[in-house]
Amino acid sequence: MTSRLVGQGLALSLFVVAAFAAVAVEEAPRELPPGIPPGQEDLLQKMLGKGADLPGACKLSDGHIDKTVIEATYDCSNGKVVVELSHSSWAVTSDVQTRYFAVGVTKGSAPEGLVDTLTMRILESEDEFEFVEPTLEDGSPVDSAE
Repeated sequence: MTSRLVGQGLALSLFVVAAFAAVAVEEAPRELPPGIPPGQEDLLQKMLGKGADLPGACKLSDGHIDKTVIEATYDCSNGKVVVELSHSSWAVTSDVQTRYFAVGVTKGSAPEGLVDTLTMRILESEDEFEFVEPTLEDGSPVDSAE
């Protein structure tokens, strides 16, 4: 389940889709990416530069979370840019990796300095961010599955 951010309502409740406290699966594969639990909206806003002066006159305009991936859209002077954040151990797209996050541009052309600025913002706060390990429907860890 995803949630949507638009304009001023950037409360980023978007990012805390109550749909995910942990990845629940009936028969889980041995490995699943760490998930993003609810309750971290303010931290995500800070990390993604809500209201900040970003390179290329970029402004955070939209965002989604899909259990394990954060997608942030920026309106920039050269057009829309979509940046994806995921756990660094499960990166599909990655221009930069921090200790916990993979940061990659998935659409558009990021203005010079945008990814670096976002990376610095992420580095400043990533120790406060919480990922959760996936669990089976009975609440047991995935790695205990036979």
